[in-house]
Amino acid sequence: MAAADDRTPTARAVRADIRAAAVAGGFGRLEFLDVRRELDRWGPCQVFGQILTSARPARAAAAWAVAVLEDRGWKANGPIEDEAGVGWVLQRKGWSLSAVFGVASAETVAAGLPPGQRDRAKDFKGVIFEGTGRGCTGSRDGAASPSP
Repeated sequence: MAAADDRTPTARAVRADIRAAAVAGGFGRLEFLDVRRELDRWGPCQVFGQILTSARPARAAAAWAVAVLEDRGWKANGPIEDEAGVGWVLQRKGWSLSAVFGVASAETVAAGLPPGQRDRAKDFKGVIFEGTGRGCTGSRDGAASPSP
C-alpha cells in the first residue's frame, strides 16, 4: 500500500493547501466556487478559489504564498509577470494549480466567462487559484463556501 504522500491529493487536500497559501500571503477572505457543474466533462477534480482585494496584490506576498505551497509539496514554475500581475503554475502528483495575483479589466474577465455570463463581468483585483487534478477522489466538499 502506498504511503499517504504517494497518493494523488484529494480536492479537499488541495483546498487546504490553497487556504494555507492565502493565509500566508495575508490577502483576505478566500472563497471557493463550485465550478464543477460546468467542468464535469474535464474530470472529477477541479478547485477554484478567489480572493477579492482592494488593490493589486503585492508581489512579495504572492511569492510568500507560493513558497508555502512549495513547502506543502508543490513544484512551482514561474513566476510569469506582466503589467497585470504575476502568476505561477504549480504541479503536485496529478494536479496542476495556477496561482495568479493581479488585476484584470471587465473586458478581460468577460473573455474567460461562458457567453451567458459575460455581461456581468466586473474589473478584478485579487488572487485566483485554479486547479485540475487527474486520478483524485472528487467530492463537492467545500463548494461555494468561504474559508474561515
